[in-house]
Amino acid sequence: MARLNQIIAIEKGIKSRSVQELAEAQKALQKPALLSGISRTYRPKDEEGEQLPPESKKVEIKAEEIIRKTTEVLW
Repeated sequence: MARLNQIIAIEKGIKSRSVQELAEAQKALQKPALLSGISRTYRPKDEEGEQLPPESKKVEIKAEEIIRKTTEVLW
């Protein structure tokens, strides 16, 4: 049977890990560039116009994943 000091130690560890994970999620959500992606292709206005390369940026984090992880931490 577990002793009270062991239970308290486990509880503190779980609380600190939960707080750390929530802080990481909050920090990630404060950077809107991580949540947005972009895909652009350019066409010249005429035949002799400047050719630009396509531009793309992938979404690095999804809000759905952050919400799911936060829900798991809080339960």
